[in-house]
Amino acid sequence: MQKINFNELMKKEIESLESKPSLLLHSCCGPCSTGCLERLIPHFDVTLFFYNPNIDPIEEYELRIQAQKDVVEKIPQFKNVKLIIPQNDLKSEEFYPRLDFIKAINLQDFPERKTEKECGSRCLECYGFRLKKTLEFAIENKFDYWCTTLTLGPQKDALKINTIGDRIFDDFSRQNPEMILPKFLHADFKKEGGYLRSIQLCKEYGIYRQHYCGCVFGREAAQASCD
Repeated sequence: MQKINFNELMKKEIESLESKPSLLLHSCCGPCSTGCLERLIPHFDVTLFFYNPNIDPIEEYELRIQAQKDVVEKIPQFKNVKLIIPQNDLKSEEFYPRLDFIKAINLQDFPERKTEKECGSRCLECYGFRLKKTLEFAIENKFDYWCTTLTLGPQKDALKINTIGDRIFDDFSRQNPEMILPKFLHADFKKEGGYLRSIQLCKEYGIYRQHYCGCVFGREAAQASCD
């Protein structure tokens, strides 16, 4: 199977632009958004979409919300980037416990997902859950493009993430053949030193960097591997 260079696909798409289209960028966290924004904002009118109801516990979620806010407030080149945080009432039962996330990963049929390490089937379902919500918001608000920061992480598989994005886009296209959908921007933001750049920016501007991906199952698996 031929390897796909998603970084080159993104660069070719950017080269084809004749204007500066709007782009809804799903942000998995503030630190990852830094390395992605730096590459995107010269070419797109970017809005960040922080949708991550997988994050546990609530105190960690609040830390990451603040980190995302710090990115757009503290880093000068990102000051014009808009930020959308769809969960407003953090203490509500609709958000905590994270019922939508638990439903999405389907522990009832796949109980083994509770103990999977990062990047297993639980994570793939979580990616799809968040990317689907991103496309829905992009459609509702008439964005030209949509994308995700997930590929910046060194443990995140760009092929799997981009394949999920393509599948979600294709599903919406089949269900709504008359609708013009926002275009999915393929990317692999870890390329060209993206991850290292995110570390540099976080260090320079004092942005909080988390120590695990997000959900309670990933946190427990990470702790077990360190014991």
